[in-house]
Amino acid sequence: MVAGIVLVIKAQDLEQEVELLQELPLKDTAYGVIFVGVTLMVLAIAGAWSSPKIMLSMESNLSEDQEKILAIARTVQTAYMFSLFVLLTVQITLSVYLFEYHSAEVLDDVVENQWFAEGIVAREKRVQYQDFFECCGWDNIYDSRAAGYDTPCSISRPSTCKNATLDYFARFFTPAAIAIFVFASLQVVAFLASVYVLCCMPKDEEEEEDWL
Repeated sequence: MVAGIVLVIKAQDLEQEVELLQELPLKDTAYGVIFVGVTLMVLAIAGAWSSPKIMLSMESNLSEDQEKILAIARTVQTAYMFSLFVLLTVQITLSVYLFEYHSAEVLDDVVENQWFAEGIVAREKRVQYQDFFECCGWDNIYDSRAAGYDTPCSISRPSTCKNATLDYFARFFTPAAIAIFVFASLQVVAFLASVYVLCCMPKDEEEEEDWL
């Protein structure tokens, strides 16, 4: 969830300051990360409540109230396991999606055609982009100074804007993608533990029939 908050802040900066990148769904992805984080917190509470209750199945001579609690706990644990599987899939998808932003091909698809558009509005967008990333040009530092583009750049010893954007994503978005992927890997352990609790805990045949 922390990674999502950082991503929202950075995505808002880009949305407000760099119009040429607005086609990238950066903010939507960041909100997706936050949603997954909040949902996982709720699931963790549900799992923490249900797991000890299911341990009652190891005991014999359960009271009627304990059997009712056990049935509810098993239902909660089943829902927890299913939801966790779905969220694992979403987390991995989001991490892959964020990794793709750190790609020259993706940036070319989103930015390059807009970068080399002509006109005053296109020129202002290039200036805005160069000021934010402290860069000049797209593929080389002089390409936007050519006739028809005429975009000034006052940055001393700049890099190209493509490389500056890749560096920015590598600094903020790629670490978030790695953190999400690592967290998803840890959730696999929780998922396998839930499978064990649901499938491998001893229970007599009558209890199993009632549960199923």
